Parts: sequence; structure tokens; C-alpha cells
Amino acid sequence: MESHGGPAALVLPGKLVGELRKILDSGDERVRCVVDLSGQRIVFETDTVSLRALALDGIYPNYAVRMPKRVLTSCTVETELLVRRLQAAAMFAPDEVRSIQVQLVSDRGLVLSASSSDRGATMAELAGVVTGTASSLLLDPRFLLDAPRVVGSDRVELQVAEDPGALLVRRSPADQFLYLIVPRTRASG
Repeated sequence: MESHGGPAALVLPGKLVGELRKILDSGDERVRCVVDLSGQRIVFETDTVSLRALALDGIYPNYAVRMPKRVLTSCTVETELLVRRLQAAAMFAPDEVRSIQVQLVSDRGLVLSASSSDRGATMAELAGVVTGTASSLLLDPRFLLDAPRVVGSDRVELQVAEDPGALLVRRSPADQFLYLIVPRTRASG
């Protein structure tokens, strides 16, 4: 990636980051990054692809405040299997409070469950080595489904963190990119 001029700080949409990752992973071409003079428009381009976006206004969300201070639990799972299990669990999430329970349990791996009075209940387990204490969060399945797609890896690591409570999703093996999901509530820890 080449750059000219001074540094710029922009808050970019997650889907843009996912598309940019595809361009960077192709590895064949040089990527040019241009931020306009207003500091609100950014362009990533190669000889064959141009990706343009508007930055999100201000510092919303203030991700620095939301970044957890300590990871309690982590588990690595296959991305494709995670997406399939999440899609199934999301169908059982109640419409009024779109949430599913995500548990990381040492002897079971990753456990996803959801229930509603009109659809019934479901529970799915994904094998994975869990490190740390057992943790459970209630999350909106729409955000959770976006995470593996944006991260873009065959395997993802899910980390339950505290102070403040959140779920971090990252590539496995890990790189600098984190996808942060703030839970509706913490079910138990």
C-alpha cells in the first residue's frame, strides 16, 4: 500500500473493511489509498478495482472506550460451520428481542442457543478448545453473522472480554483486525 501526505484517522463501515481485506489478500497489485481534503471520503484502488466510501461522522462509535481491557475466555472454530450454526439459531431468536445466547464452555466448546414462544428452541455446539473461564453472552444474531463475513478467514477466534463486556471476533491465527460486538446483557460468567 502506498501513501502520500499526512496521517488521517477515519471511522469506516465494517463492510468496507471486509471488501478492502479481499483486495489486500489478493496480493498481486499495489493498493493506493486517497483521503480527500475534507477527510470524509476515502478511495482504495488498484489498476483494476476502485473502492470508495464515506467515513462515519465524528468518532461514533467511540471504539476506544468500548475496547475491553481483559479477555476472559477464547475459542477458535471453523468459520463456515459457525455461520451455518448461527443462521439456524437466528431463526429461533424472538422477533421482539433479537438475541441468541453464546456460551464458551471448556468441556463443550462453543454453544449457541435461542428460543421463542412461537418457534420453539434450538441449541447447537461447535467443537473448539476453550481457554479461560466459562462465559455466556446474549447477542444480536445479525451482528454475530456479520463478524465472520467481515473477518474473512477459514477459522475465527471468539473472545469474551470484560471491562466492558464484549465479544471480540478475529482471524485465526490472529492479526490486528478485531470485530467488536457489544452484548445486550451478560448472561453469566
